[in-house]
Amino acid sequence: MAKPRATSFTEEFEPILIRAWDSYAEKIDNNLLSKTREAIIDIRKIYRFKEKFPSRISFKKAKYRAGYLAAFGQRHAYLSYWHLQKVKKDNENLIPKPKAGSLTVTVIGAGAALEVYGLCLFYNEAKQQLRWLHLNLIEKISEWRDTRHIVTGRLQKDKFPKINIQLTEIDADISNNDCIKKFAEYHDDLVSTNIVLIYNVLNEIETKHALKVFRNLKYIFRQAENPILILLMEPNAKKAQPRVKWLIEKLLESTEIISKNNDEEISFNEEP
Repeated sequence: MAKPRATSFTEEFEPILIRAWDSYAEKIDNNLLSKTREAIIDIRKIYRFKEKFPSRISFKKAKYRAGYLAAFGQRHAYLSYWHLQKVKKDNENLIPKPKAGSLTVTVIGAGAALEVYGLCLFYNEAKQQLRWLHLNLIEKISEWRDTRHIVTGRLQKDKFPKINIQLTEIDADISNNDCIKKFAEYHDDLVSTNIVLIYNVLNEIETKHALKVFRNLKYIFRQAENPILILLMEPNAKKAQPRVKWLIEKLLESTEIISKNNDEEISFNEEP
């Protein structure tokens, strides 16, 4: 029997982008392609010149959903894959192993949850290690929820049909005082955490909230029944250093750094 042809994220991404436009077309036609190009320009303009635009983007609008996914989708999809590969190279024993095929990942600032792609790809690239993926999705912007459901739903159906993806939505702001109370409501979900992803979040939080943020994150770390692998990423590490240094110093009180490189650049022009 011929081996199935490997598909790229770009191919997997097409049905996700179509649904982001609230369309049920089978392929992206010229109309959707043109609208997507315009949406990419708009979303990048908003992120580049934040002071001129509203502080919160309404991702309920199809234009912004599609623009964000098209502009940043591949980058976020592969970061978790790249990080796990790097940890594996440094010390494979530090990679959490699925127990009976099950793994729990807690995502801080879940957004569109595109990192799910890289997680599933890493664990099942060589063989079927992962059969149940439990995602604790912590996010303060509720408008992301529909987009997350589109992303995880299409990936589970089209790319990873042998993985049962379970979502636990936790509406919480890690810079707020009432965050621990909210986390306590989801204790049974958070306690089984194996991996924590903190991607492109801390640079948006003012350092005056540092103690509150760490106290809230520490709740997750202390409640966990398993050793936790923490993957921390900022898009511009040097620029973000003043805002993430405090967290790294706090984490070092009870953990160790596997790998740290502020100068390394990751290219997303090719598939892994």
